[in-house]
Amino acid sequence: MYGLRGNWASGAQLHDFLAGLLGKTNVNSATGTGYFANGGMIYDASPTLDWFLRLSSWNPFSPEYNVYHYYATTMTGYRVQTTGSTDRLMDCYAVVGSNTVRILVGGRLTTGTYELVIDSISSLGLATSGTITVHTYQFAYAGVYTASPMTDLGTVAHTYTGNTLSFPIYQTSTTTTWAFEFPF
Repeated sequence: MYGLRGNWASGAQLHDFLAGLLGKTNVNSATGTGYFANGGMIYDASPTLDWFLRLSSWNPFSPEYNVYHYYATTMTGYRVQTTGSTDRLMDCYAVVGSNTVRILVGGRLTTGTYELVIDSISSLGLATSGTITVHTYQFAYAGVYTASPMTDLGTVAHTYTGNTLSFPIYQTSTTTTWAFEFPF
């Protein structure tokens, strides 16, 4: 998953780049300028928080920007308990809003088929079995300096039973993040 991650670099890069949201023309210089949002637009400015917030409010071209934007503007409601995959290579974060469940899922540079399982569907006021229409969004990482927009993949109806909804996630790219939403 590209986004919601830390900076594990060292040297001049350790305290730079706002966890990969920024780049600069000379990555090994602690005092260098020429910062750009990780989408290719170059700025001769120092990356202060105020500068970054102004930049990120209109720049949808950072590879991670759309994951952060979705998280900050859409993941509203109360947080519910989640558990990552048993191999610890997929993580998820979920919230329940006033009438929508939203789940953000991403991998740790892995591919494979994973199962997303949502237990206690009846706690949302739904029956213990039925059909739920899930809306899916994909955040595909197209590479550094490349626009990586959120892709609306549409909706799919999933049948659930036993108070549990489950459906597969086909993680064919090591850097794709997913968002799933369903109304209740």
